[in-house]
Amino acid sequence: VYKRQDMLRTYQGEERTASYIEVNPAQTVKLGTPTEADLKKTYDSNKNRFVIPEFRKFQALLLTSDAAKAKLEITDAELKTAYEDDKEAFAIPEERRIEQIPFDDEAAATAAKAKLAAGAKFIDVAKEAGAKAADIDLGFKTKEALIDPKVAEAAFKLAPNTVSDVVKGRFKTFLLRVAEIKEGQQRTFDEVKADIRKQIENERVAEKIQEIQNNIDDNRLAGKTLKEISEILQLPFLDIAEVDRQGNKSDGKPALTSPDKDRLVQMAFSAEVGVENEVIQLSNDGYAWLNLIAVTPEKQKAMKDVTEDVKKAWKDIETRKQLRTATADLAKRVNNGVTLETIAKELGAKVKKTPSFKRGDSVPDFPPPAISRVFALKKDQAAAAAGSNDTTRLLIKVT
Repeated sequence: VYKRQDMLRTYQGEERTASYIEVNPAQTVKLGTPTEADLKKTYDSNKNRFVIPEFRKFQALLLTSDAAKAKLEITDAELKTAYEDDKEAFAIPEERRIEQIPFDDEAAATAAKAKLAAGAKFIDVAKEAGAKAADIDLGFKTKEALIDPKVAEAAFKLAPNTVSDVVKGRFKTFLLRVAEIKEGQQRTFDEVKADIRKQIENERVAEKIQEIQNNIDDNRLAGKTLKEISEILQLPFLDIAEVDRQGNKSDGKPALTSPDKDRLVQMAFSAEVGVENEVIQLSNDGYAWLNLIAVTPEKQKAMKDVTEDVKKAWKDIETRKQLRTATADLAKRVNNGVTLETIAKELGAKVKKTPSFKRGDSVPDFPPPAISRVFALKKDQAAAAAGSNDTTRLLIKVT
């Protein structure tokens, strides 16, 4: 057991450093012109990259919380009554900048109080009692923000720049002083009217959503379409002509901008044409009803229609292939005695060094695959690994 624990500690605690060169295609890759055979092979091996995705057409009726709130009728009289009924809640409480000196016992506090009465400075007495600056000045606090009720009560009875009597708190004994006071004030009805409206809306929106949902169900039972119901109840309506699984149109732009677009698209791709779907739960307690109108199946693009895309794919694949081969060859050279500095000079690159790191650490510009590779190598051994982005690779050596 102890041996296993020692091995685990060694594994987890081991640290390594590495020197490395970031190699990019411009330094090592030389692409020619692809032949027709090259392009045909690229097309045949990567057909899934050259397809027109499946598209779906759907309509959706949305019952959002915002739409429900817009239908709430809240009068100014109701707002005014809510204000008067809970006026204190809309007041800005008084704040006091409180200074304190904590003591372990009442006798020490009493002695300090006498020194202050004799003219000693508050800060000097505090330091003499062993208080640090952070312990003395509590900053501006409301009465409710003070945890100790005895301290709160005493502090909010004090006149500015006067020292309190000895206050026996929960855990310490204190002398208090109020350095500054920010008077509380009552916010007017006009200042908080919008906040009160939001509060009432939030309290009533769930009930309103249920009421509207019942109206939607009644209209659906009466044979009304989703578009007709949206017009009757004045609710948001989506008519999506085409959307793929990623939520995009055929031109690559988003098909819809709803915050619930992912849920709607997911439902559209699990629905069947002509079959009534279950109601969809939206964010913020909303709902949606969706009808799938049509499905356009995925279609393979003919090679003659995607020649430029195939050339680009060939270029990407060939570049990665040559870069992997080149960095693997460079690693062999290092392992045969060539220095990283020599190779860096050949490439017009720089040799970089990592800080010391463990297996689970994060190292800037040195991705996890490179970290794993370092811990699979011996000291002074070199290898190639993935770079910090898709277009580079690292030539690394464990130092």
